[in-house]
Amino acid sequence: MLSKKKPNTNIEDLTILSENIPGLEMFLIDESMRVHCKFGQETFIQRWHDEFIEDAGFLSYFSSETKTIIESLLKVAFQQTPVSSEFSINNNSFSIRIFPYKNESDEDLYAVILQNITETKIVENTLKTLKKEAEEANKAKDDFVARMSHEIRTPLNAVIGFAEQLKGTRLTKKQTDYVDVVNNSARHLLSIIDDILVLSKIESGVIELDDIPFLVNNVLEEIDSLLEMRYTKKGLNLYYKTDFPDGYTLLGDAEKLRQVLINLANNAIKFTKEGEIRLDAKLVRENKSTARICFEVTDTGIGIASGEIKEIFKPFQQVNNRFRHNHTGCGLGLTISKDLVESMGGELTVKSTPGKGSTFSFTLEFKKTDDSVSQSKMVPKQAGSIMPGSVRILFVDDDPVNLLLGKVILKKFRIRADFAESGEQALACFKPGRYDMVFLDINLPDKSGVEVAKSMRDLEKNLNKRPKTTIVAMTANAMRKQLVYYLRADMDSILLKPYSEETIYQKIVRFTGSWNNEDIDLQNLRRPDKKDEDKENDLSGLEKVTKGDKEFTLLMMHTFVENSRNLIKKLRSGLKKNDYALIAEVSHKLLPSVEQMGFKEASGLLKQIEDRYLKKSNVAKDPRLIRKTIDQLQKDVALIQHKTSDIS
Repeated sequence: MLSKKKPNTNIEDLTILSENIPGLEMFLIDESMRVHCKFGQETFIQRWHDEFIEDAGFLSYFSSETKTIIESLLKVAFQQTPVSSEFSINNNSFSIRIFPYKNESDEDLYAVILQNITETKIVENTLKTLKKEAEEANKAKDDFVARMSHEIRTPLNAVIGFAEQLKGTRLTKKQTDYVDVVNNSARHLLSIIDDILVLSKIESGVIELDDIPFLVNNVLEEIDSLLEMRYTKKGLNLYYKTDFPDGYTLLGDAEKLRQVLINLANNAIKFTKEGEIRLDAKLVRENKSTARICFEVTDTGIGIASGEIKEIFKPFQQVNNRFRHNHTGCGLGLTISKDLVESMGGELTVKSTPGKGSTFSFTLEFKKTDDSVSQSKMVPKQAGSIMPGSVRILFVDDDPVNLLLGKVILKKFRIRADFAESGEQALACFKPGRYDMVFLDINLPDKSGVEVAKSMRDLEKNLNKRPKTTIVAMTANAMRKQLVYYLRADMDSILLKPYSEETIYQKIVRFTGSWNNEDIDLQNLRRPDKKDEDKENDLSGLEKVTKGDKEFTLLMMHTFVENSRNLIKKLRSGLKKNDYALIAEVSHKLLPSVEQMGFKEASGLLKQIEDRYLKKSNVAKDPRLIRKTIDQLQKDVALIQHKTSDIS
């Protein structure tokens, strides 16, 4: 029989373990392999050897194959070093642990713990297989979504682009309405694709958070600018307010914060017929290193019934079925916003009263920093002073429709451009210093855009101090990791398909300094119809003053553009601040020059503002009048710019 020693506390613990864990067996042995005591369920006597010989030593419990494994581990353990391992015998899996142990007599012994882990291994292997299958399925889904996005974005680029070009021609009212339907439907499809991409990344657990300096005030200001056309079109007002001074810098993912706030503000605009939307950033708490901020988006819209609040955060849900015919959308915006807020450590909540409106809010904590907000790679540190006639561009795209669209847009901008349908053609055209910019499609038939860009950079290595050509990657792949890859491949910026006149214009302005006017929007790039120019804007007033003197005319035009541009900015500022005294003063300053140029509609609007608000108080405020005036002034400034190009 095995000798039984009076157990101490440790042995009692081992006994309890051996009796309660299935497949567990323990031995206390010395270096001569004598077994001092044994606990457990005789698992190994039953499974591991053919015949057991009493007092034949510890290793007699095991078959020769198992004995070889255990002997190598014992050599390590006898050096007073704990050791463990796993092994398989006859389709069964086992674990073994050996560690030094002193009994009550201070005798050096070794505890050997063996366990049959066959069932655990079966479960573990099954889980590994299932995990691998799930990862492969998830990757296949992501690949499919990315591919689908690319394949749909490419033709959408042509649909949206040429609808935009068509709208710039002379159309009947009915034709204009049809073009608007095509354009709005295409953009709606694009928004659904973008939402599905984001949701796919969230479900895959691949949302990555950036930690870069940003200005809270800038985020809200940018959102206001982005959404201005939408809320003004519905006759709504949007106001934003922050508790932070200019220059208040935080570390965090401003892009995802902006995406959440845009989603919430878009929803507010969609479900609000009249009234206003408010964006607030409130300081909850701060110390030397962190700031906790509550963001709120409030509207005066239709509201949400209390029983429907839980439903709105589910994918593909809208607040009420009866509103679906009036409000487009696939119901992913709030789902995405909720998940993004949670990924940043917050919780998205809503308070709502049907018929009165809703407030969506969330609180996030950011690190404070003294670092300055650096310019992104999308914007160069210095803009040049190249005028439109001297800009030269290489436009590369293998899709004939998108290549044609590029030709139409660049021709309208009066920019010298060469066009290529493949990587080889692009490299044949390219010479260091020949082009100011290259718009380079990523998916080319012979070489990838990344390979072409690398070859171009290789050609530029011996440029000495000459600046490198700006390379803009054109792609329908909206996956973040791919966009980062393109920028790391020494490209300067990304132009995501579908693009528009405005986005191409902005790239050219940012990287060449052309036009040097960030304020004009897309409609100001289009030449107004000749009949409309003649009808209201014959510039007869200017001609009377200059009497046909070309240099004097150009000087007057240039002065008008610069002066108007600055005063339009002040009008916008006054509107955002609800400062009608400022608006009236600015209108008063603008009126003489606008009248002198012969702009009748803008003159009439400015007179209305002056009559209503100059040195008057307690007068009903009319933001629609101010916005209409700003829009008309922008058109007039654009006309002068076109006239300047014609004369010069």
